[in-house]
Amino acid sequence: MKNYAAIDIGSNSFHLKIISVEEGRFRDALLDKRIVHRLAAKDASGRTYIPEERIVRGIAIIGEFADDISFHQASYLGMATSAVRESVNGEEFLQRVKDMTGITVEKITGHREAEFIYEGATMLFPQEKGDMTVIDIGGGSTEIIKGRGTEYLRAESMPVGAVRCSQMFAPEFDYSDESMQQIREYTLHQLILHFPEKEMYLSPLVIGTSGTFNSLSMIRPFLSAEEKHISYNLIRETEALCRANYLLKDRLWLTYLEQNKLEILPASISIVRAIADYFGFAGFIYSPYAIREGMIRELIRKDAAVG
Repeated sequence: MKNYAAIDIGSNSFHLKIISVEEGRFRDALLDKRIVHRLAAKDASGRTYIPEERIVRGIAIIGEFADDISFHQASYLGMATSAVRESVNGEEFLQRVKDMTGITVEKITGHREAEFIYEGATMLFPQEKGDMTVIDIGGGSTEIIKGRGTEYLRAESMPVGAVRCSQMFAPEFDYSDESMQQIREYTLHQLILHFPEKEMYLSPLVIGTSGTFNSLSMIRPFLSAEEKHISYNLIRETEALCRANYLLKDRLWLTYLEQNKLEILPASISIVRAIADYFGFAGFIYSPYAIREGMIRELIRKDAAVG
């Protein structure tokens, strides 16, 4: 048996997952740690960058992860996604992380991120041989991936995320009809730009994963107990809930979601609604597996290749 770890630096939080693996199969989840830390910001000229105080906090978080990895004697893979990818000082941040903690984190492209997401999310259907579409709405970007069984076919990453859209249209996390409509219109514009041949991404099985769909899966029992999956009806119900609670202070009673998720919930649901409308999706099946599981499977393959 061997332990493997995945470090995922996202736009809204830092994640560490450590799993024990036996004969190539996941056995036990030893640690699943998530620390909220919004990494990037905009400077006066509108450029994305990582402020010094957020760099220092980020290094401290990775230092904590390094201790966890050492304790579990795990092999690890570290990946940074859109926040670091788009920041003018993203490379500097990763170098300082390595210098201070000894942990190497790779800045990956949107397409590479999509490959990991697809491999992780489809673990929910290990016997499925047909077409599947996987959607991952993160803090800074959205990946939409088409595959067949375990085979990754095509993917596209677009600059649409719940944190990004909140910063653009509701920076204080207080929304309105207008701001939610602006988020839907912005998302639709990006969908038309990045997915002009949308029929290429249609599948009978549509999977949603990561933060936004996790939030919807947690809301589902409170709104639609009869729904097994994230249906279009649930999306509209959640949208109505957000309209009734536009101000952040009015959403804090939804105690089944963490505050950082409540802050961006109206943006999240606006993005989901736009994607469902554009592709004509009737709903989504939530997968608790995503990029980190895909990263760990990559580590397992590398070990197997070495022998």
